[in-house]
Parts: sequence; structure tokens; C-alpha cells
Amino acid sequence: MLKVCYKCGAEFDRERAWRYHMRMVDCVGTWYVCKRCCAVFDTPSAIKKHHSLRRGCPRLLIDAQPTNTALARLRYKKAIADYNGDTKAYMHASIKRGDHKEITDIIEACSLVDLRIFFELLNSEPDDAKLYDLLGAIVDFANLSTTSLEKRARIKAFAATKITIGV
Repeated sequence: MLKVCYKCGAEFDRERAWRYHMRMVDCVGTWYVCKRCCAVFDTPSAIKKHHSLRRGCPRLLIDAQPTNTALARLRYKKAIADYNGDTKAYMHASIKRGDHKEITDIIEACSLVDLRIFFELLNSEPDDAKLYDLLGAIVDFANLSTTSLEKRARIKAFAATKITIGV
């Protein structure tokens, strides 16, 4: 029986691979946002459960704001759509612009596969000053407590290959 990741749509013919993917991979896929309180849910059943409480949404706020992660995901998806679905072109343009906020939004919202593409593009950056400037922003993001362990490890491994200590 074929198993499918509800976040990114990846298909697995072995349950063990699917379980590993669901446990370890920080993939970006469809998410569901409560329009009352801006809470973000990964599955349709989770948002239905959230809305099916006796009085509806328990955290009804007048001025509810989406979380930073939800906003980063929305900006990332919108930007990729603006580049006709070309993730690589969007990432390349973002690196050229050098905006730290945009770069950290990309890293926060992208999947691990897209993160590898981002690092490949960053490797090809000819301007060392820009590379080290962006590397500082990326490492700062990795040090946040909200960053997933897998992304943190990959970012630090990438940074370790770029930083040389002069003796």
C-alpha cells in the first residue's frame, strides 16, 4: 500500500520510509490557517478538530496575527508563484538582493531539499563579502531555539565548510 506525506505529497512504498519521513523531514506542503485566531495546522482533520469544539475556536482574538512561521511560509509560496514555480530562480534572486529577512524567511519555510538547492546557489556566489554577510544571517537563524534540529545541523555543517580559521 502506497503511503503519502500529507505535507509535501511525497509517496512511499515502504511504511518504514514513510514513518522516517514523517518524523524527521521538515517538508513544506499544504497548511491550514484558522481565520479567527491565525493558528496553523498541518492536516485538514486538525483544523476541523480545532473548529469542532463546543464554542468554535477557543482562542478568538479580535486582532489575531499569524505566527512568524506562517508568514514566512506564505511569503515563500507567494514568491515562488511569482517566479512561475521556479524555486531556484527565486532563491538566486534573493541571494543577489542580499536581504537578511528574506533569506531567513526562505530558510525557515523551505524544505530540506530546497535548503540543499539554496546552499548550492550560495556556493556559487562569486562575491565573498556578500557570501560571508549572508552566512552570518543564516548562522544567526540556526541559533534560534525555534529552528528545527535537522535544519540547524545542516546550516552549521554548511557554515563549517565555508569558515576557515587563519593560524
